Amino acid sequence: MRNKLIYFLLALVLGLGLFLRVYNINNLLGFYYDQGRDALAIWDLWHLGNIPFIGPTTGIAGIFRGPFYYYLIAPFYWLGKGNPVWPSVFLSLT
Repeated sequence: MRNKLIYFLLALVLGLGLFLRVYNINNLLGFYYDQGRDALAIWDLWHLGNIPFIGPTTGIAGIFRGPFYYYLIAPFYWLGKGNPVWPSVFLSLT
């Protein structure tokens, strides 16, 4: 019985945290450089067939993330028809 209570409380806390992260994200999300860069890279992937082999930049010059980041969020740009809120919701869940 005690384990069920612990799991219930854990699920409740995680559910509340998820709600607070995703609630009203459409109005809170700003379209900044990162979202624009990602949207352009994914647009190039879809429309021009340019497969990225280098991912997005980091704060350190010459250091890049892997291209898997673009491959990971591309389906969510597709589902949202280019709306940057969809990948942001996905990334807030991960």
